Amino acid sequence: MFNITGFYDPAVSNADLTIKADSLPIDFLNPLLKTFASGIAGFVSGTVKFTGDLAKPVLKGHSWEKNAAMRIDYLQTRYRINDTIRFDNDGLKFNNIKALDDKGNFATINGTVFHKYFKDFAVDLTILFQRQMSSWFLILNRRQ
Repeated sequence: MFNITGFYDPAVSNADLTIKADSLPIDFLNPLLKTFASGIAGFVSGTVKFTGDLAKPVLKGHSWEKNAAMRIDYLQTRYRINDTIRFDNDGLKFNNIKALDDKGNFATINGTVFHKYFKDFAVDLTILFQRQMSSWFLILNRRQ
């Protein structure tokens, strides 16, 4: 599932860890992201380097999300991805990520979700919506 190597010094709350995951279930994110998302499911594989103070962590690396899904509660929509997300000092990077709605329509996502040590989030994303046969990618579900 996952392997963590490196060190953590509790005296100064400093870490230098390498986290490698292989088909790690991501449902553990449900309580962490419950303010805006639910039904988080799927798997993640990849390597991420976690360094710095625990109050100011820096993540660098990449992860491959396989059958990853979440419902954005405010929008009442569920999305899935099977793609790679990159992590760097600025935040989470999306490069031509294909997101699917529940009807199989897709959109392409590019850009960054910025953060300051996983607080003070800001989003700069471009989302290109694709029309599939007779419908568009679902953004807001008012039929719930």
